[in-house]
Amino acid sequence: MIAVSISLGGDRGRLVVLPFAAGMAVVAGASLLRGSADRGGTGAPVLLHWLTVLLTCAFYLLVGWCYLRRGRAVATSTSVPAHVVAVAATLTPFGYAALPAADPGVARSLAASLLLVAGTAWSVWALRSLGRSLAILAQARAVVERGPYRWIRHPLYLGEVVSCLGLALNCRTAAAAVLWLALCAMQVYRATREEQVLSRSLPDYPAYRARTSALLPGGNALGRTWRRTAALATAGTSPAQHGSAGVESGATAVEYCLLVTLIAVPIISFVSLLGSQVVGLFSVVLPGL
Repeated sequence: MIAVSISLGGDRGRLVVLPFAAGMAVVAGASLLRGSADRGGTGAPVLLHWLTVLLTCAFYLLVGWCYLRRGRAVATSTSVPAHVVAVAATLTPFGYAALPAADPGVARSLAASLLLVAGTAWSVWALRSLGRSLAILAQARAVVERGPYRWIRHPLYLGEVVSCLGLALNCRTAAAAVLWLALCAMQVYRATREEQVLSRSLPDYPAYRARTSALLPGGNALGRTWRRTAALATAGTSPAQHGSAGVESGATAVEYCLLVTLIAVPIISFVSLLGSQVVGLFSVVLPGL
């Protein structure tokens, strides 16, 4: 069982997150201005770099804005491992800067930049939709059904996974791949803990969970398949021994495995078969824009 406590005090998370978000927004803004002055040309790598930095700046500004406006939590997980994993997953993208990097080549660099732009843009949309319910730790405030939350319950985590795959691809090292897989595992655990808190604290959440998937649109079918498999595997045992939290965790893990496959296979194919042609196309088209 997960322990849940009702929040009574002030929002102490603001004291940590607001300075951090402001600092990261300033760093991203300074990088954008410096890049405008130092980088020449209009090639695809330069344009994608500027777009990524601009989206990153917008992301951290939104984080600060959401924390400024958010209300008091209805409930907060008291699980120390859940708090540690939530903070570790939040800081994981910064770990790529400390890893040794190999030259990714032009094609892989382009694929990595596209992933970074797509993942960060999706994260900005998810963050804007989440609004006052944003939290790093597992907390319950309100059921959000705006934007991408109409279809999936954890779109912000999806954006982080995609953008960090871009960082890992850019590093092109085994350590970067391991770090990305560790992030996927942490997000699985994090999402499971959050859903336990939300299901216990918000009466409308179970119905919302029943009509949405954790990460991939259409993932409810995967969840139903998992539940049927789990029911067969645990036949003869009591519901208390195999609760709904464990089944939900399995369904989320299945979606993450499919997510990894759906992202990795097209990228590997793209880089192997079409990388040089796409780079040539960009070099021809962009100078005329």
